[in-house]
Amino acid sequence: MSRVICLLSFLGLPLFNNADASLEARKVEISTAASFQVFVDEGESFTLVNIPLRIGLYLTPYLEVEPEVVLTLVEDQDAASIFSANLAYHFELPSNGKSYIFVLAGAGFGNASPLHNSAGSVFGGGERTATILNLGLGNKTFLTNSVAVRFEFRFQKFSFEGNSFQVNSGYLGFSVFLPED
Repeated sequence: MSRVICLLSFLGLPLFNNADASLEARKVEISTAASFQVFVDEGESFTLVNIPLRIGLYLTPYLEVEPEVVLTLVEDQDAASIFSANLAYHFELPSNGKSYIFVLAGAGFGNASPLHNSAGSVFGGGERTATILNLGLGNKTFLTNSVAVRFEFRFQKFSFEGNSFQVNSGYLGFSVFLPED
């Protein structure tokens, strides 16, 4: 289902090519998104939703520092969170100046591995704080002068107590760009 949503969003992006916007005059971006996943752990399946909130600060027209808080909601479990900082570099697509591809890298920490904290997990029970590495690739396409749709694929490596695991996620959301003073 999430692949279908991502595909439809990319197919629909060219419809908005009349938006008069670019990153050139931007300084602050506020964004959110959602990622829906299903995990299977020891024969049980769990539904998981990630909801990030980001405040991006542009150091140059194309280089952004993006601190974020990610709320992780897991079926029948307590919510968890990630706190991280990412650095994103944007590349303008040559077609119309309204779409940007970005790459990001960052690190953080959090307890957003509730499946791996559960007593039935292969990692055993107990609360853990994980160190998290973020690597990603995405697209921002302006719909209006100050609003863009955002799609992102992210690889995350969670490390804790000598264990590690990787998660690949697709995020679909939007960004609001604050006007420059």
